Amino acid sequence: MKYNCKIEDYGYNCEGVTKINGKVCFIPYVLEGELCACHVIKDTHSFLRAEVEELLSLSKERVIPLCPYYKKCGGCVLQHTNYQNQLKIKEKILLSHLRKIDYSGKIEVFASPKSFKYRNKIKLFCKNGNIGLKKENSNEVVDIERCLICEDEINTVICKVRTFVSSMNLCEDIENIIVRHEEGKALVWFKLKRNIDVNFQGLQIMLGSNCGIFTSIKDGRPKHELGLDKLVKKDYALNCEYRVNSFKQINNEVAEKLYQEVILNIKGTDVINAYSGAGLLSGAIVKNKKTCYAIELGLSEHQDAEDMKLRNNLNKLFNFHGDCKELLPQIVSEYTQTIVLDPPRIGCDKKVIEVINSSKVKRVIYISCNPATLVRDIQRMDKYELKKIKLFDMFPETSSMECLAVLEEKNSNLK
Repeated sequence: MKYNCKIEDYGYNCEGVTKINGKVCFIPYVLEGELCACHVIKDTHSFLRAEVEELLSLSKERVIPLCPYYKKCGGCVLQHTNYQNQLKIKEKILLSHLRKIDYSGKIEVFASPKSFKYRNKIKLFCKNGNIGLKKENSNEVVDIERCLICEDEINTVICKVRTFVSSMNLCEDIENIIVRHEEGKALVWFKLKRNIDVNFQGLQIMLGSNCGIFTSIKDGRPKHELGLDKLVKKDYALNCEYRVNSFKQINNEVAEKLYQEVILNIKGTDVINAYSGAGLLSGAIVKNKKTCYAIELGLSEHQDAEDMKLRNNLNKLFNFHGDCKELLPQIVSEYTQTIVLDPPRIGCDKKVIEVINSSKVKRVIYISCNPATLVRDIQRMDKYELKKIKLFDMFPETSSMECLAVLEEKNSNLK
């Protein structure tokens, strides 16, 4: 059955929201205020999902998507609107989350200097002869020749990798391929489904001396095959080396803004950086004349942080390897005025929140890529109140966002 409806709002994944027969309905690739004809594809007890058959009226914010794989690949979901409107949509979605904690303050939005060609890393999947990206909510792989939100150098590598994989008939032997790039140099990591011998010399010749090739069996430890073994660059006045499996934010320019904002909001000289990753933010904190105690569970990331500490003579950086909920109680002290949290999408462990609530910490700076778990954790930190929140558009054209929340102890006179 076909329904005509008006889009009234946005869902958390940037889909349009309307009502059909009194039930909330989510429709992707539409904009607030538009009229559309649609049909229902999913009916649950609490909501509907529908697809557009025809747009009956168009928003003035609508644009023609540039990507030929739009609506096929599940990555970008906002290419049908201009970039300024994308920012407004994300701000509105974040505000709807924050209403759960009665936040009535401003949201400052930091736009990405680039809405395309910003990604320094991509993961490609291989299946049924296709090399590309997955459809949304599916394991089906969309064959792609390039990705418009990736840096040009990554797309050059993708073209050569596709040629190599096809010529060697390797597609069904590969789980996925990771390509990362920094300053004209790239690393390519083939995650193989099984142990097979592959001669990568032809690919290395195609890629040139500024590339390196790695392999592993599925998610095993990467093995260096040919070419570069790491990427070397200067970040935040730090001499950095990135391995093929090192963590790094995928939008360099927005990440720099984010880390600058973290540093500006630190109070005191002793800082704990929980869920600290490969140590880039920890190093930047120390470079700004602070003492940083960094906690990271991932062994590879911890080793990266230790290497960076030695390489940059960061004597006031102390890296701890282990689970945050176990190590934080041992590290937090009466001298700790600021804790920085940057957990994965699932948010902080309840025990981490309990430790913070029982501490003498005055300020919490929380970095999050998931507004839902961010708000949940702010609710749990009942000793603190949200003073300000900022949205960093780390992922233009997609539904994802990075947020920075600054919380202070209630009735604190912290300056």
